Amino acid sequence: RMIFKFIIILSINFLFSQASSLSFYGQGETLNVHDASAIAQGNSNFFGLNKNGFSLSSPSTYYKNDYSLLSISLKFSNNLFSENEEISKNNFQLFFFNIPIKDDKSISFGMKPLYRSDVNIMDDEYFYIGSDDLSPLVNSNNNLGFNGPVRYKTSFNLNGGLSEFFTSFSAKVGEESSIGIGLSRIFGTSKYRYNVDLYNLSYTPENILIENSFSENNFVVNQQTYSANRYFIEFNYMLNKFNFVLNHSMSSLLKVKLKEEVHFSSTIFDESKDNSNQSKMNSYGFGLNYNYRQHLSFNAEVYELKSFKPYDYLNIFSFQNPNIKSKGLGLNYILNDKNDYYDSLNLRMGTYIVDYIYEDFKVSDNGFTIGLGVNYLNEKNSVNFAFKIGTRKSNSLYFNNERYYNFYFTISSSENWFNNERNE
Repeated sequence: RMIFKFIIILSINFLFSQASSLSFYGQGETLNVHDASAIAQGNSNFFGLNKNGFSLSSPSTYYKNDYSLLSISLKFSNNLFSENEEISKNNFQLFFFNIPIKDDKSISFGMKPLYRSDVNIMDDEYFYIGSDDLSPLVNSNNNLGFNGPVRYKTSFNLNGGLSEFFTSFSAKVGEESSIGIGLSRIFGTSKYRYNVDLYNLSYTPENILIENSFSENNFVVNQQTYSANRYFIEFNYMLNKFNFVLNHSMSSLLKVKLKEEVHFSSTIFDESKDNSNQSKMNSYGFGLNYNYRQHLSFNAEVYELKSFKPYDYLNIFSFQNPNIKSKGLGLNYILNDKNDYYDSLNLRMGTYIVDYIYEDFKVSDNGFTIGLGVNYLNEKNSVNFAFKIGTRKSNSLYFNNERYYNFYFTISSSENWFNNERNE
């Protein structure tokens, strides 16, 4: 029954996409942190540990879970733009399933989004082209009877993005060290549609303006289908009270299959072709967690992601995906207050700085995080919440500064589905 609830929630939230200022560039907003417990600790890529030292954001810790584990993560966002516009969305963040195979090993698989965009742009007013400007472009003696002037209005829509299906293996390789390795398949589809309607303008002898539809329902539709592979490796080492994490990932070239359909007046053009992007996506990260006391820890990390750089015509407004550099600080306090409702609580908070580096400008993202984790049923299950508030600013005229408020929800359920309980 619990599995069916997870699947229903997952299916509903696949219908919604991310919306923010970052959605207007490249292939949409990059989503690289997915777990509420990690997000609450300064938007962390590695931490958000439970009492057993397990974290959804750290593949090298997956072996520490004693039961088969199913997790999903959802996001609810509210973005306020400088033009006093407001957008609210909710979307799927993570689906994860882990199976322990021995006391010190486990395998897992899951799915998560990498890039998401949902953009709709429509002209508020008509644009005009005078007869003098139009005559060099159009033969006024053609059989369409088109002799200007004209006015037109356009609209633009883009939605879709890239997702990742991953599988990983986690194992303890020494008394104080562990490793996580994995392989993933990157896939997805994005589609944009450009519409323009043309109207011929003329005047009657009484000087009354008449509008005649010259060409309506003209559109260009481009659909891109993406595919690539990616591998990742993570090393985790404990030294006294310090926990060190090193992480690296590298993808293959991004393959793009483009299908274009053009409809103008009575002319229809349809073509498909394959393209290969000439760049790869790779990332590097380093994290440090300090166990100050038995129930209190602090974490710090740096992370860098070099994004895919597809051809300009595949990107929104011809902007490339940004490279990302992030820094984060956080803390986690475990409150052991077992009662009839829960076994323990995790109180988390943090701060972060993320730089989105485009070719011609940079966007600075600064924010604060806070969260709560509730562990219950003998610490086998958990519900984690995170609240993130921040601002994104840039000196570029292309970028709309924004404030955002994001709420994250991650639920994890452990059951004895495929294995006997590990011996303690």
